[in-house]
Amino acid sequence: MNLLVFASVYLYRTVRKALERKSLRGLMSASSQPTATETIPLERLKALEERGSIILERARRLLSDPLSRETRNERKSLLAVSALGIVVVKTGLVPSRITALGIEFSPADKIMLLRVIAAIVAYFILAFVVYAWADYLAWQTTFRVLILARMRERLIRGNLAYVRGLPRENASLIRMVFEFVFPIAIAIYGIVLLLR
Repeated sequence: MNLLVFASVYLYRTVRKALERKSLRGLMSASSQPTATETIPLERLKALEERGSIILERARRLLSDPLSRETRNERKSLLAVSALGIVVVKTGLVPSRITALGIEFSPADKIMLLRVIAAIVAYFILAFVVYAWADYLAWQTTFRVLILARMRERLIRGNLAYVRGLPRENASLIRMVFEFVFPIAIAIYGIVLLLR
């Protein structure tokens, strides 16, 4: 959270400085050099500050947590069960007996135990996908609305060039992959190992 606040403040200050420099260039005529008495009109400064706060709010929305609390809990459970399954298979830590319960496992029972763990991982994949789908749609809608707003602003200013790959959008896309795709890939890897 502190990193997001730091990044937001840094972004706000950077954008504000860039906008101030840009407005100074626009105020100066081509033949004159800037003098110490030239100032930026107050209305222009207010407009620049408002624009900077809009950019900051958009950055916050793009970089905010795309997962709800319920989905985050399902993600944690999915990763924990998947890690358990991977560790069991890779290390061979399948118990041969549980003395506290007086249960002994035959080789066929060990295979069945691995299949049960695979079924549990599959359940958590399904639960995560169900919860994450709504969060993904909300994230995608926010992402598209912010991109369209930026395109609209460029059209209004007469700048028809649409530049992709600005840091905020790239960071948001990378986070989306990390939050939504990575857990499912780990879980599928765990299931494959458990069913071999």
